[in-house]
Amino acid sequence: MNKFLFALTLAAAASLAPAAQAAVTIVDYSFDTAGGTSVGGGSFSYDSSLTGALTFADLASFTLTLGSNTYDLSFVNSGNFSPYYLFGFNADSGTFVSQSVGGFPTILAGIKNSFTEGFFVRNDANYTLVRDYASNAGEIYFDHVSISMSTGAVPEPATWAMLITGFGLVGAALRRRTAVPAA
Repeated sequence: MNKFLFALTLAAAASLAPAAQAAVTIVDYSFDTAGGTSVGGGSFSYDSSLTGALTFADLASFTLTLGSNTYDLSFVNSGNFSPYYLFGFNADSGTFVSQSVGGFPTILAGIKNSFTEGFFVRNDANYTLVRDYASNAGEIYFDHVSISMSTGAVPEPATWAMLITGFGLVGAALRRRTAVPAA
C-alpha cells in the first residue's frame, strides 16, 4: 500500500508540475488573386524567440504548394541550388520582405538543377508573381499575400519524461498489488 501511495504521489507531482514550454510560431500564407483564388501557399514554423530576418535554416517546418507540386524543408535543405535561394521573412513585423537575388526582388526562392526544379516568388511594386520551375507553367500573377500567424506551446522533452514516468509508476504500483481472495 505504501508503494502505491508513493507512486500515486509521484504521478500527481509530475502532472501538477509547471510544464516547460517552448513557444513555436506557425505561419500560414497564400498568394491570392483579386477574386480570392489562391495561386499558391503553404506554411512554416519557427522558434518564437527568434527575431529579425529569418532564413530557411531558422525554420522547424516549411511547405509551399504551387499547382500540383509541393516543396518542403527537406527540398530546401537538400543543396545543389542556383544562386536563387532565399527565405525573406521578418519575424518582428510578421511580413515577407523582398531582397535582391540575382538582381531580382525576391521573397522566396529555391531553384536548383539548372532551373528544372524549384520555386521563385516576387512581391514588389513592379511584379507579384510565382513561378514553379518543375511544372514549367511560366509565371503566375497574384494580387496580394495573406498571412495568418499563431503561437503554440510545445512541451519540452522533460515534461514528456515526467508524464511517462508518472504513468509507468502508477502502472507498476497497480500491477504489484496482491489479489484479494474471493470470499
